[in-house]
Amino acid sequence: MILKLDSYVKAKATAIGLMKDWLLKHSGKQGAIMLDVDGTMLMDTPNGEYKENGVTYLKPIKSIVDIAKWARLHNIKVVIITARPNTKSTVLWTRKNLARVGVNYDHLLFLKATDNPDTFKPLVKKALASMLKFKFILSVGDRPVDVMGGMNISGVGIKLPSRN
Repeated sequence: MILKLDSYVKAKATAIGLMKDWLLKHSGKQGAIMLDVDGTMLMDTPNGEYKENGVTYLKPIKSIVDIAKWARLHNIKVVIITARPNTKSTVLWTRKNLARVGVNYDHLLFLKATDNPDTFKPLVKKALASMLKFKFILSVGDRPVDVMGGMNISGVGIKLPSRN
């Protein structure tokens, strides 16, 4: 199931409601959520950039950052899967930017040059759930590929309004 929501505030309310319901129905089981980075947790537009000490950072999208914080507070794993390239500088900058906006996570995964962006995220979610024995409750992102995979792989998909 994919929910196409027209605001980040609705996405936050929906995500927290889904996580609360899941926790009530599945006590003792490990749940997880998947979040994207660009256009989901961090603004990826020129208006979303700011500089500090000569370094450019991206501003947080507070409603989505709040989803990650709520999940961690309630022992739900936070998995971030991004199509950003898996280079040393990109990984370090992404970790630093997420830390600056208060996002803690259990797993942060990047696209490799050989990965297919259209299948990368669903395949990674399926592998993680199998290896680490948790169930994805929901997946949140601004692109269709962020929320693809169906209920058995991605949980409920929450498609944000910023992209097609």
